[in-house]
Amino acid sequence: MASATGYVNKVGEEVPSTVTDAVLVQSESLEDRPEHPPVRGVDWDNGQPTLDSMMAAFMTTGFQATEVGRAIEEINRMRAWRLSDEPIKESGVGATPDDMKDPEVRKNTKAKIFLR
Repeated sequence: MASATGYVNKVGEEVPSTVTDAVLVQSESLEDRPEHPPVRGVDWDNGQPTLDSMMAAFMTTGFQATEVGRAIEEINRMRAWRLSDEPIKESGVGATPDDMKDPEVRKNTKAKIFLR
């Protein structure tokens, strides 16, 4: 049987320590971790927000929204990518084929993103 926790549920039963140990854990400070920006959310005091400003605010709305914001950034990065961003490899494994060395072809070769 679980040890006494001092917590009771709505019907007066003691909550097992296995539950409280899993849920009531000490929080960690995320202040010094750049991958977790401070929570701010949408700036409603700076005029009517635009779709772009609201999407950018996802990065600072909370943990789950931050992950959505990161996904948006990654998709935007993929959409902006061009083959011309990559160096031409002249020889060896993974050498750039001749038809992909043309600067115009490289500029117009983009990533294809399939979303469901």
